[in-house]
Amino acid sequence: MHQYHLNIQVPKSLNNITIDDELLFIGSCFSEHISNKLKDYNFNVMEQPNGIVFNPISLAYPFKLIAQNLQYTTDDLVQVNNLWKSIHHHGSIHHSNQLDLLNKINSNLQTLRNNLMTVKHLFITFGSAFAYTHVVKECIVANCHKLPQQVFTKRILTINEISNEWSKALDCILQINPNLNIVFTVSPVKHLRDGVHENNLSKSTLLLSIESIIQSHKRVQYFPSYELVNDDLRDYRFYNSDLAHPNQMAIDYVFDKFIETYLDEKAIIYLNKNKQLHALKQHIPRDIESKEFSKLQENIEKINQEISKLKGR
Repeated sequence: MHQYHLNIQVPKSLNNITIDDELLFIGSCFSEHISNKLKDYNFNVMEQPNGIVFNPISLAYPFKLIAQNLQYTTDDLVQVNNLWKSIHHHGSIHHSNQLDLLNKINSNLQTLRNNLMTVKHLFITFGSAFAYTHVVKECIVANCHKLPQQVFTKRILTINEISNEWSKALDCILQINPNLNIVFTVSPVKHLRDGVHENNLSKSTLLLSIESIIQSHKRVQYFPSYELVNDDLRDYRFYNSDLAHPNQMAIDYVFDKFIETYLDEKAIIYLNKNKQLHALKQHIPRDIESKEFSKLQENIEKINQEISKLKGR
């Protein structure tokens, strides 16, 4: 029988996710895909405080503020087409009023500070080692917000920059929550606009940076999202038509590997029950007087009771 992919076996983590654990995912859009699936199945997933962020320095920035007991200021904001946005946040976080936006992002920062005290697992996804520096503000930005190209300079971050910045961030995080389980991963999304060779340099830099971080921090692990798509599946059938973003089949494959690696036995049963519930709710008949509707409601109630038992309610 021919084998068409490697079927990489990821070792089972010793730090399993339970039904009641609080989870925090930060980083690229691929991280959001995984966290959204867990949300769909009713796991306790916290919101990304800064939205989707690709480069590691910007990802570490909110933890730097927390460590120094600082907040965002108006100097962190730019106005784009009558909307105020933050250079440290994704473009989806915006407001027409400058002070309202500032209050919102500082509230999110405080929420992150509070969440760090109780969260059990933190998953960090690096997307790209390329970063943009705002020429006037002289800082690396999380998003250029489609401002003119001349406002920024672009360069690739170094391994030392990334590992040093994240070593400081981890010191802050673990001081707040010494028992936190931390997992790094690299997004398999290809940043082809940087160039094919440049994308490979970027991903290599991220992988080597994480390896350096792991060597100096015992509580840090690595999950091979990048390798599962690029080395295991290794086929453009598993990408969208842009040949850059993994498609739903690839996301589902990585997600299955993720739950095998991190969820404990009870949490896997809980996930599967919620998956059944989610599927049933997608097919509710319009006719609420029909036998089909009544049967569906019975099945939903039965699964809800099974889920409640799993949660000990």
